[in-house]
Amino acid sequence: MMEGHGPTDVSLQGISGEERRPISLLSPTVFVLLSNVPLEAEEMEHNVSTNDFHAIKAFVSLQFFGMIGMFILLSSALLSQTRILRRVRAASTPNEVIIRSRTWFSFCISWIISCFSYCLLFFAGKQMDPSQPPSYGLCLTQAALIYSSPPLRDNFCTLLRSVVDVPGCFDGEESWAGKNDEDFVPCYPVCDVASYNGRTSHCQLILVTQAFVQLIIVFQTGGVQPDIVERNLVNDPFCVMKPNAIPIVISLLTLMFALAVLGMLVLLSVKLHRTRKENAHWNPSRNQEQLVALTIRMMVFGFCGVIAMVISTVFLFNRSPGVKSDLALAILPPIGVIVFGSQKDFLRFWSGLFTSFARSVCPCLCSPRQQPVEQLKSQDKSKAQSHPEVLEMEIVPQGGIDDGTFLVLPHDEERGLVSPRRMRLNVE
Repeated sequence: MMEGHGPTDVSLQGISGEERRPISLLSPTVFVLLSNVPLEAEEMEHNVSTNDFHAIKAFVSLQFFGMIGMFILLSSALLSQTRILRRVRAASTPNEVIIRSRTWFSFCISWIISCFSYCLLFFAGKQMDPSQPPSYGLCLTQAALIYSSPPLRDNFCTLLRSVVDVPGCFDGEESWAGKNDEDFVPCYPVCDVASYNGRTSHCQLILVTQAFVQLIIVFQTGGVQPDIVERNLVNDPFCVMKPNAIPIVISLLTLMFALAVLGMLVLLSVKLHRTRKENAHWNPSRNQEQLVALTIRMMVFGFCGVIAMVISTVFLFNRSPGVKSDLALAILPPIGVIVFGSQKDFLRFWSGLFTSFARSVCPCLCSPRQQPVEQLKSQDKSKAQSHPEVLEMEIVPQGGIDDGTFLVLPHDEERGLVSPRRMRLNVE
């Protein structure tokens, strides 16, 4: 097979039956065949490194910030209801318990799972290296979590609950008797402070069931057809499934939920306007503050709903819009964190925690009002230990004649300190 050629030449016969021709072992063709390096991977690495690495880093950073922020909000709401932190807050500014409904908690958990799924390759160390693709199991897990946990479902359920709860939150002074204006802290949007947990339990149950069904379907489909699961950093910074029925159905469902969120925002605005007219006996100052906060949050979440609707429409008709288009999806979690974290009860809770921690670390940071009180208590205690005290009581008849009768009781050291004072008792 090596006739008339040097030791460094090889003659190969083409697949289509061409005649033999000598090819050097040092030629590019043989080098590529022997090294077994795919040219497509090199080309993809070059494209990603020059165009999309900054967008990938920004995408992962936004998702990571949203996950950490939602976790802090969820932990703060849960910890505010514990007895330990109630004792801590007793030494600082009064801070009420952060009251949220089960719908709000499920909304935060859904966002945490969604953000974690987008950052899964980053946690595994496979995000920024296009030459080393992730394992099949890791990629399938990320794709399944992404397709089964869109947080717009819980957003829709939360807004549905808010529409139901508007009259309960803005029904005037009578329903909030015994509460100060400072105690009324709106939730998301503002109406989750009402404890109507049973009105949307069926909606939550349906959405959770849908999420589990989607997760099982995606896992089963990816297990039967492993070749449809891929990670292409040129198009998306996460693992996806090649164009098939599942991504199209998920995009269609997300579009439907986005439209439902916008529709529920419109219904919430109309119902709030009607409720405001029906309750003319509101507290004007509290009404104005709550209405402004509600309007801002509704505008922000309406903007998020528009973004979700546009993204779903784009992914429905174009499965490879590019990495930069995914940044619009990544800004939604940070917006939710900012809106939730800017509420008054969260700010008071964090302020009280910071003040208590600073005082425990550095006692000199105590307020000037508390230092004299502590000094007076210590002085009274030292005086009480050095001088025994008695309790002197004067008994006076009902007729007003003072016979000078006194009742002197010795101080009982075991029962605590008793300040000396003179008590006048009327005796019949």
